[in-house]
Amino acid sequence: LAARDGDKLAAAAAQLSSQAQTAQADVNDLASLQALFTGLERLDHVFVTAGAIAGGPVATTEIAALRATLDSRIWGAYTIARLAAPRLRAGGSLTFTTSTSATRPPRAGLSIGSAAVAGVEGLVRALALELAPLRVNVVRPSATDTPLLRSLMGGADDAAVAAAYAELPLGRAARPDEVAAAALFCMSNPYVTGSVVVVDGGTSLA
Repeated sequence: LAARDGDKLAAAAAQLSSQAQTAQADVNDLASLQALFTGLERLDHVFVTAGAIAGGPVATTEIAALRATLDSRIWGAYTIARLAAPRLRAGGSLTFTTSTSATRPPRAGLSIGSAAVAGVEGLVRALALELAPLRVNVVRPSATDTPLLRSLMGGADDAAVAAAYAELPLGRAARPDEVAAAALFCMSNPYVTGSVVVVDGGTSLA
């Protein structure tokens, strides 16, 4: 289990088996990623959720923030694939995460974010061919009820989150365990590669 934030990493590890191993790493820091994978001789599967979020008007948003989004999403995915592939066992897999903004009608101010996640999905399809028989897939969730989502909503409480997504076909935001189940499917099904597994509660239909 690896993450940039040490406190969040420790909190996540506390909910897992006592055998869980952790390491701090930043997807935008090549040296930290190299150090992470150097210590790993053999991998079964890799699930990547890292990626910065930035948006705003094209005329005024800081280029550095937008570049960080592209770097963490596209270059981060590429670098992890490059470092992980030689260590993955036969039948192993890489699974990345994007979002429904890869294909949904665009929203003003989210141009770079939409481009970044769409780029990851294109990368995954190409890597599935290049790295075969290793498998490479992507999970594409819609809004998922996490602390990050609530923070982006200005510290939203349960009622605010429920109201924001009540009009979706399933009437709510996704739960983290539902997204995780899709990732486990990608890992466990040996005949799935180059696929985008959509976990959006019907968002794409609304």
